[in-house]
Amino acid sequence: MSEALKVYSIPKLNDINYVTWSIRMKAILVRKGLWAIVSGTEKFPDSDKAEATKLAAFTQRQLEACSELILAVEDSQLAHMDSDDPKVVWDELSKVHGARGLSTQLAALRRFVRMEKSPTQSMSSWIGDVRSLAHQMKRIGIPLPDIFTILVLTSGLPHEYEAVVVALDSIDSTSLTLETTITRLINEEERHISQKATEDYKASLSGPSSNPVPSQLQSAEDTLAFIARTINVSCFKCGKKGHYQKDCPTARTSKRDEAHAISGVADSDDDWLTEVPDAEW
Repeated sequence: MSEALKVYSIPKLNDINYVTWSIRMKAILVRKGLWAIVSGTEKFPDSDKAEATKLAAFTQRQLEACSELILAVEDSQLAHMDSDDPKVVWDELSKVHGARGLSTQLAALRRFVRMEKSPTQSMSSWIGDVRSLAHQMKRIGIPLPDIFTILVLTSGLPHEYEAVVVALDSIDSTSLTLETTITRLINEEERHISQKATEDYKASLSGPSSNPVPSQLQSAEDTLAFIARTINVSCFKCGKKGHYQKDCPTARTSKRDEAHAISGVADSDDDWLTEVPDAEW
């Protein structure tokens, strides 16, 4: 693998990834100063006027560009690269992969409308996947209006996002834009994360060693604010961080154990009285 591919970890060209591959490959060639030769903007010097060293340098750069392209494709693509001219190779790859016809467009459209966000996928990743496929379809001759991208972004969400989807549907068509939709979805994800963090924290309070949140804190905002205030507080009773002495769970445990102990003594006294034989009295 070439040095550029090692640095950028570009997947090799295959039968289905030409759009993303061509974008990344162009970036590498630009970075290495070879794109002008591949695109054809840098022409072969006039052999009658150019010095031999310039001709040799240009030929060497052509070979380097061809090498970068060859090393960036899978074996199945080598049949399209039978030339020492990198522009010819690049144009051939573009012709082969860009002219797939109606079947390719239909396949891309099916993939687009069937996209779904996985439960563990972040919202930014989901948005990136949808926009990436929309861009790929544009490259193969299917320019989509933003309303279709918005449709896929919202229809592919899990059911817990149903409320925000309904809210987006109620927005006036002149105000509903792709950027507005993306902002609302990211904000909704942040709200879900905050709500889940609060619920998880409250659920963890059932254990005796947990850091307690006062019962008067009912809202998620209050709970998060309390956590932020007390996260570095040290308890004077148990020495642990995250709560004050008055809220110390060990104090509650001690009181509970003491009450159980007193109750146990009382029960044992009653048992002693009931076990004494009547003859002793």
